[in-house]
Amino acid sequence: MEEPWTEAQYEAALAQLEALTDKLTALRTTIPNMISPLTRPATIKPAAFAGLKKAAIGAVTGVQDLRREWESDGMQDMLKRTKESYEKDPNLKPAAEVQPGGG
Repeated sequence: MEEPWTEAQYEAALAQLEALTDKLTALRTTIPNMISPLTRPATIKPAAFAGLKKAAIGAVTGVQDLRREWESDGMQDMLKRTKESYEKDPNLKPAAEVQPGGG
């Protein structure tokens, strides 16, 4: 394993994970957003199609953004370090007591 991280590196890693979590959370509404234009009463077909197309483009963009972040060197390095740390000490109980946001 490489040198131990500094507090600033841990904080940056947590911020990166929180940003990734936000992107995942945003994708939870993808299917409802795509279906919504099709379920509105009295929607004319061109408007429904335009709404569906806009939602689909947004969904693809969101997935691409998430994938780009997931596959980034920084994220992969962090995941590798996490795996190595877990293999060294699999006791996660102390980490369970840390509040979201590091508090």
